[in-house]
Amino acid sequence: MEFRKVSLNDVQMIIGFREDTQFVAYGSTEDFDATAYENRLTGRIEKLPEGQLLVLKDNQIIGQLGMVIKEEADATFGYISLLYLTNTARGQGYGAQILNRAEAFFKEKGLKEYRLKVSVKNTPAISLYKKYGMKVHTDLVTNYIMSKILL
Repeated sequence: MEFRKVSLNDVQMIIGFREDTQFVAYGSTEDFDATAYENRLTGRIEKLPEGQLLVLKDNQIIGQLGMVIKEEADATFGYISLLYLTNTARGQGYGAQILNRAEAFFKEKGLKEYRLKVSVKNTPAISLYKKYGMKVHTDLVTNYIMSKILL
């Protein structure tokens, strides 16, 4: 598995990844605003380009990993804004490898914790995250914020 930085040429493909993520998580893309997501994504690419990565296997794009650094009143932490695998790549163990890459990135940045948001209906992802040592940080009814302390 390899990772490469996202370029602005990849934005439309990644919008499709995000839209698919919304459909998988919520069963609908009715509330998905592609323009708003494109604006957020291009801002993330400009602010922290090394945090926006495509995932490749045998030179084929099989997913994306989006990472940002968030600052809140009580903490600064890493945040996975998108962990996406194409339908054919799901369930093959790539998620753990992607989480390894994310943890290495956050450790390189000197962070001691990272978080992500996941739909409560996305049981395969929740199972992976728990297996990987993540815990529910906040229950938002339709989503969990999950977190892991980095050692």
